Amino acid sequence: MTPSLLPEARQKARAPQSTGSAQAMEARLAHAQELLMEANARAVAFVRKNPVPCLIGAAALGYLIGRAASRRLLESGGGQ
Repeated sequence: MTPSLLPEARQKARAPQSTGSAQAMEARLAHAQELLMEANARAVAFVRKNPVPCLIGAAALGYLIGRAASRRLLESGGGQ
């Protein structure tokens, strides 16, 4: 989500006020589902428009996470 959309998303997330009833909770969950579906659609569109940078970024992130995990494993003595 871009920084300019954050205040709008926060306002949308607060739209249905919680009254403690099951109906209010159901409305909030439906609204949250709608927001997540919109975010997913934007992410899919971005990846389709920019597949190579996304793959490079995913590979770099996977490498960094792997390095961090292996370092923790070695420091904890679990690699012996």
